[in-house]
Amino acid sequence: MAGPGKKHTLRFDPRTELLLLVLANIVAFTQHNLWVEITWVVFLLLLIVACGCQKSAGKLAIAFGICLALQYYVFPNGPQILASSFTIIVSYARKIFPCLIVGTMVLQKTPVRELMVALRKWHIPQGLMDEQRIRMGLRSLVHPVLELPPADPPGAQEGLSVENLSCAFDKQPVFGGIGFSAKRGEVLGIVGHNGAGKTTMTRCLCGLVKEVNGTVRLDGQTLKAKQRNKASFCVMQDVNHQLFSDSVWNECELAQPDCPAERIEEILRSFDLLDFKDRHPMALSGGQKQRLAVATAILSNKDVLVFDEPTSGLDYHRMLEVSNMIRKLNDENKVIIIVSHDFEFLGRTCDKIFDMEGCSKERR
Repeated sequence: MAGPGKKHTLRFDPRTELLLLVLANIVAFTQHNLWVEITWVVFLLLLIVACGCQKSAGKLAIAFGICLALQYYVFPNGPQILASSFTIIVSYARKIFPCLIVGTMVLQKTPVRELMVALRKWHIPQGLMDEQRIRMGLRSLVHPVLELPPADPPGAQEGLSVENLSCAFDKQPVFGGIGFSAKRGEVLGIVGHNGAGKTTMTRCLCGLVKEVNGTVRLDGQTLKAKQRNKASFCVMQDVNHQLFSDSVWNECELAQPDCPAERIEEILRSFDLLDFKDRHPMALSGGQKQRLAVATAILSNKDVLVFDEPTSGLDYHRMLEVSNMIRKLNDENKVIIIVSHDFEFLGRTCDKIFDMEGCSKERR
């Protein structure tokens, strides 16, 4: 066993990985014609019996490839069936593999990853029809193109105006020269590659980090870090750092002590958390914690709401709930900023986009 502080590393035997893929393929195929389903299941079970005991994964890999080729060329609607199978294989693999061990898991060159690379070479569609995917609650495997207008330039008299903002971490510059406006009643999305300084900027906008240069104004009034802290609420990427109370209900009251009980109940019900109102926040699942943090941001009644990756770990249906709740905040005339890599979520939620590419500083 790994000693204290050591990371757990899990490497599957190639035979085991391929058998998992075969079984996932069976599950995917059972959604289609009954007779085709029966024939296919019997064929794959015989395949497992014939090849599963081999010391090498080579024969099983070849046989599995033949199965996929048969699906593609022999059966009616083969490409659609195969695309459906691949989507389910990858989606379930992403869920199953991390559940097999507690701790950090490293998967190197798994068949799932190689399969996705091969799909692009074979020009095979990589997903279900959108209606099927949404019905199953699965997220898109491909980033959609964001067709949103860019953020307004700095200088807005209503809402938030960021002018020539620069920040540093450990005296090393993170980004510089950032400027944009975020009007009240609009949702602004912020994107950028890992390390561009998105999280640092959110902390700066909320007054948790002091700027090196630049000005932040709210409704034309310049705000120092302490003033920004009072006027804003940030949902952090790791929500465990901002859940403090001993129950879900008390967490909501902590966000806004004067909030009526009816309002808290309304928000908890909309996030499917009302049944957990007496539960300790640390006893919730990751997705439930994320929804609770978003709920407390809504209840805080601050002028500026900043969300840092608010949909991490959420399936499609929960993502829609968060998106709809944030959109409802438009009616309350808030400044709403979302930092996220989730283009599917940003496309549904945001009015404008600010891209941090070119603003980041390489740290030495």
